[in-house]
Formats: sequence, C-alpha cells, structure tokens
Amino acid sequence: MNNSILRLKNILKNHSTILQNLSYISVLHLFNMLIPLLSYPYLIRVLGKETYGIIIFAQAIVGYFVILIGFGFNISATKEISINRDDKKKVSEIVSSVLIIKGILLVFSLILFFGVVSFIEEFRDYSLLFYITLYLCVNEWLFPIWYFQGIEKMKYITYLNVISRSVFLILIFVLIKSESDYLFFPIVSAIGAISASVIALFIIFKKHKIPFVFPNFQTLKFYFKESIPIFTSNLSLKLYTGSNKIIIGMFLGMQEVAYYDLGEKLLNLLRIPISVLSQVLFPKMAKLFDKQFWIKVTKIIVVVTLILTVFIELFSAEIITVFAGEDMMGAETVVKILILSATPLVLSNMLGVQILLTNGYNNQFFIVVFSSFCIYGIYISICYFLNTINLLTISFSYLLVEVYMLLHFSFLVFKLKLLHNR
Repeated sequence: MNNSILRLKNILKNHSTILQNLSYISVLHLFNMLIPLLSYPYLIRVLGKETYGIIIFAQAIVGYFVILIGFGFNISATKEISINRDDKKKVSEIVSSVLIIKGILLVFSLILFFGVVSFIEEFRDYSLLFYITLYLCVNEWLFPIWYFQGIEKMKYITYLNVISRSVFLILIFVLIKSESDYLFFPIVSAIGAISASVIALFIIFKKHKIPFVFPNFQTLKFYFKESIPIFTSNLSLKLYTGSNKIIIGMFLGMQEVAYYDLGEKLLNLLRIPISVLSQVLFPKMAKLFDKQFWIKVTKIIVVVTLILTVFIELFSAEIITVFAGEDMMGAETVVKILILSATPLVLSNMLGVQILLTNGYNNQFFIVVFSSFCIYGIYISICYFLNTINLLTISFSYLLVEVYMLLHFSFLVFKLKLLHNR
C-alpha cells in the first residue's frame, strides 16, 4: 500500500507541469464548451436560421485568411519556444520574428480580402458583417498562445479567455434582442478577443520581460521557411473543413449552413479532450518523445471519445431539440454523420501531431494532409458532376477524409517505426 502511494506521488511529481497545464486547459476548454451551449440556443432562436447561417458563412470565408496569418506558428513556434525556453535571447528572437511575419501576412490578407468582398456580388449586401468579422485576423496576429504553450504556462491564457468569454456571453444577451441586431455578434466577439490578445502581449513583454527586437532578414526567413510545411498542411485541412460551409452556402442556402454548423458544434464537443491533451502534450513530446506515455494517453482519449460518440448517436434527436429547438431537427442526419468522424480524428491527431511533427517529420505530415485534400476535391467534384451535392453527401466528405487520414498516418508511423522499441 505504501509502495503504491509512493509510486503515485512520484508520478505526480514527475508530471506536475503536465498535470498543472492539463487542469488549466481543461478549465479553458470546458468554459469554451459552455459558452456555445448557453449562447447558441438563444442566438438560433432570436436571429433565425438564415441570419445565423450568414454569420457562420462570413466566419468560414475569413477563416481562410486566419490560416494564412497563423501560418502554422501555433505548432512551429510552440516547438521552438519549448526547446529554447531557457534562452531568453532566443525566445525574444522567436516572439519578435513570429509577430513581425504574422503582421506582414495580416496586411497582405486585408488587401486580398477587400478585393474579394468588392468583386463578389453575393457578399455586398452583408459587406459590413464581413469587414467586422476580420477581427478574427487581427486576433490571430496578436494572440500569442504559441508562447504560453511553449513555456508550458497556460494559466494566463485560461484566465484571459474565461474573462473575455464571460463578458461576451453577458453582452450577447443584453445587446441581441432581434434579427436586426446580428452585427453585435462579431462586434462583441471582437472586443473580447482583441482585449485578451493585448493583455497577453503585455504579460510577455512586461511581466516576463521578453524584449521586442527587430531580427535580420535571414532570421525572419528561417522561421518563415520552418513553418511552411505546417502552414500548407493547415491550409489543406481548412480547404476541406471550411469549404463545406461555403459550398453549402453557395449551393444549398444559409439555413443548411446553420444545420451543418450545429453538427460541427457537437463534433467539437467531442474534440475537446484531444484538444486539451494536444496542447499539453506537444511541448513535452517536442522536447522528449515518450512512447509509453503516448500509448497510455491514446488509450484513455480513444475510450472517452467512443463513449461520447455512442451517447450522441443514440440521443441526437433529444440533444438537438434541447440545444437548438425542434425547428433545427433538419440537422439530425448531419450530426449523426459528423459525430462518426470523432474517433478517427482523435487518432489522427495523436499519430500526426504528437508523433510525426514532434519527431520532425513535417513533410510527411504535409503529404498526408495534402493528399487528404485531393481526395476531398475529387469526391466533391464527382458529387458536383453527378448533381448530388446535398447535406448528406457533403457531411459524408468529412468522415471520408478523416478515415483516410487515419489510415495514412498509421501507415507512415508503422513504416518509419516510430512506435517500435527504442
């Protein structure tokens, strides 16, 4: 008995940083899960399916530019910070380089975005909504989650998110009273998000005393090139995950966008455990890959995901009714299909991000993701030419791609012998 207690104490001591960050990120994701649960039923009823669908459609369009500005730094910069966290001069170089590169990409994105909105007639009636939604791009530039992940101190991010999201929730109920108030949604979101970003940067530069420097061109070029494989992978992912909403909006309508978004929201609930663990594990795995620890964590996360998947599949109708109202029952098929992709998605993350990327196989990771996008493109093209584009076929595309990615990641990890005894 004493030996068991002593062993437990040693485990807790050896993994104290991971457990601390796990608790903070768990609180963060739990809170981020509760916000949609509390605000979504209200918004879908007050704004209506069509107007809510337009808001989601605008976010999907801006999401492409967010990927461009992010440029994969949430992974590459996290890894660099984690490796060099004890070298203050190097950390300063990384932080400054990332902010400068992302700032340049922001300017380029804004110019490109204004051109897109001006020339596409369908966007003109809601151009103000699209412009305000650009706060997502500014927030992507400023919010340094990669820094706090790298130093494994997520408490600051947790505090900032909890406060800003709480303010967002309160203002949603205060300001949005009818369909005509739809612009308050991105405005309130922008205020909370950008305020949190500014405070996070203040913590880095003032509290942690990380000086901002102007690296030379070669240094900027190095960090830019380091992140290219991850950016292209993220872009490929966005092209199939984000494109579904755009295709639905263009071919089917904004009501169907709202249906699909509901399915994604429920899927995101199942993704929370892997999102939490991914953020906590990546810095540790990037510094020292631990095979046995990876296996234990993977078993736990897969079991949890399977249990939640079965629960949502069995009670999807009841969940939709309570969560969004009977008027949204048209989303049931979408929900059932998308939820099936949760387990393949979880395993793909554990294999692709936690094994391939942490071991430096960035190009192999990109090959999997890019080939997945190719499969998606072929599938959607076939649906288009056969005139079978509908909620069912588009939702199935998500499941198809996730299963393919799992099989491809599994093949590469086996081929490279990354889980063999070392």
